[in-house]
Amino acid sequence: MNITRVFHPVGQGGFFTEKVAGFRVAYDCGSVTSLTALHDQIDMFSDEIFDVLFISHFDTDHVNGLVYFLENLTVKKVILPLIHYDERIRLAVKYHRSRTCKFMSDFCIDPAGFIKRICREAEKEIEVVFVAPYGAEPNDNDIERDLDGANHRVISSGTSVPLSNTEIPWVFVPHNFDGENRSEEALILLAEADIHIGTPQEFKELWADKETRRSIVKAFKDVKGDPNTNSLALYSGPEDEGSDHRVWDSLLIQKSKLLPISGGHFQPGCIYLGDYDCQGPLKWKQLNEGFSVYWKYVGTVQIPHHGSKHNDNESLYSDSRPFCVIASGVDNRHKHPHVDTLKNIISNHGIPLWVNENEESGCLFFIRIADSHQT
Repeated sequence: MNITRVFHPVGQGGFFTEKVAGFRVAYDCGSVTSLTALHDQIDMFSDEIFDVLFISHFDTDHVNGLVYFLENLTVKKVILPLIHYDERIRLAVKYHRSRTCKFMSDFCIDPAGFIKRICREAEKEIEVVFVAPYGAEPNDNDIERDLDGANHRVISSGTSVPLSNTEIPWVFVPHNFDGENRSEEALILLAEADIHIGTPQEFKELWADKETRRSIVKAFKDVKGDPNTNSLALYSGPEDEGSDHRVWDSLLIQKSKLLPISGGHFQPGCIYLGDYDCQGPLKWKQLNEGFSVYWKYVGTVQIPHHGSKHNDNESLYSDSRPFCVIASGVDNRHKHPHVDTLKNIISNHGIPLWVNENEESGCLFFIRIADSHQT
């Protein structure tokens, strides 16, 4: 059985795909470097079916290709982080004047409804699944109160996504690591002005009134924070039980070079981190605990936030996790990846793989699975 994992060259953003037997997934679909490059990569799958699209968080460089993806491909399921409603209002307000990604405000305020509206007519039965914050119950009414139950379902953080039509011992495990909720104070200010936003529809009706819209913008104006508050991290790799007797061989292709990787030195699992902030003992603790039974299978890590030093943590790197994929644009304004991140990777015996908008920078892993007695 073979598995393919591709880190696509789209520049400052993220578009990563895997195929496990006949089961195909994508993680993120965005780029602020070149939408043309992103669309070209998406077009390669025009005849394929995606079983799952995972979305890490609500930031343009990770989701500005969402409309194109859903309008042009067959997608069975979208899985994304469940975010507190007041945080989604903040993001909707933040993006309401966006000229480069006009759909973001509608998407943030009503993700499930938006996805259902834009996908192709034949795909209207697409399933939308929200992952509850780490440690929270999926039926937490404070989180879920604004969502239309007919449009979605909610699963616990760390719930395995089952693979259909395959007996490969492989799992996809998403965790929604919840950030600080900074928007409660703004909603209190709105309530004092007798403005109450209880549902996406109420937001749209209030937003249509110019004076009310001005009050909403003013209330959220001084709320600090960015769209990276929440991040859906994803483990893709062997399931914990029954995998130790398997043998894994792999071939890495980048820049037209073939790099055979022997099973004795390479673990086939990967953790995708989006823009997760790994700094600080608490943030690292929840990441480490969330994937505790899977770290031993991880040989590849998508370095968070395009290699920013502000999201880095040396604990990510070890001899058993050698491949460190950094997705960033060649001339991005943030100067990603930061030299300190590269130093941390190399000093801990990691191998940095820089994927940018140049086509030859894309990384392709071929992974072969066999029982030990077959080798």
